[in-house]
Amino acid sequence: MIINLNEMPGFVRFEMEKLGEMIAPKLKKANQYAFWSKPLIFVAALNLFLLLLVMPAEDRSIPLLLFCAVAGAFGMALSQEARVLRKEITKLSFSYMKKRIEKSSIVPDSVKKRYAALIEKEPTNIFLHFIHFLEEEQNRKKELW
Repeated sequence: MIINLNEMPGFVRFEMEKLGEMIAPKLKKANQYAFWSKPLIFVAALNLFLLLLVMPAEDRSIPLLLFCAVAGAFGMALSQEARVLRKEITKLSFSYMKKRIEKSSIVPDSVKKRYAALIEKEPTNIFLHFIHFLEEEQNRKKELW
């Protein structure tokens, strides 16, 4: 699901921007790690393949083999770190949304519990449920005025 902030109502955009500010540093780092890991792994694997299988045994250079192996290992480590950071981003988003739902004073507890359960039960639709919660909260605000 692609979320376009420009097409959202102001109250939803505000909450999404707050969430975005909170996860932005980790997201930037995760994207950089993922970006650099792929070329490192590819180049190292290609060079190792060429050095080990194509080049004659007497022309192989041990330091070059070690360098390629270390570059590949570093690329894999960056890829793993990007994966870990993305899991942290997911946890941060989940935690923020859950706290925001619990913090609401306008929506009754039964509705809060329903949306908290939906978020926990269907993590793939977490943003959709959060947006529906914000819309319901806004509707109740309008009813009170």
